[in-house]
Amino acid sequence: SDIDIQTGDIVRRFRDHVNVSQAKLAHDLDISRPFLCQLELGERTWTVEMLLMVATKLGVKPALLLPRRPKFVDRAHAVAPAPEASPTP
Repeated sequence: SDIDIQTGDIVRRFRDHVNVSQAKLAHDLDISRPFLCQLELGERTWTVEMLLMVATKLGVKPALLLPRRPKFVDRAHAVAPAPEASPTP
């Protein structure tokens, strides 16, 4: 999905920023390097547990690994716009 692709890209950028290889992070997470690669490419679905583990290993807040405005939020606003504020007397 788009969210998995965007999340994987963010994780890869943070991992690169702190100079941690895929092999090292995969080892620290007790997963295979190919599995981590699939996550970073958005070919696998991120779980909350995996995001929390990655955030801990990279030393960042989990929220920083999530896309800022997922596309589903934009679609939700297009389908159901926020209610208008009622006028004050």
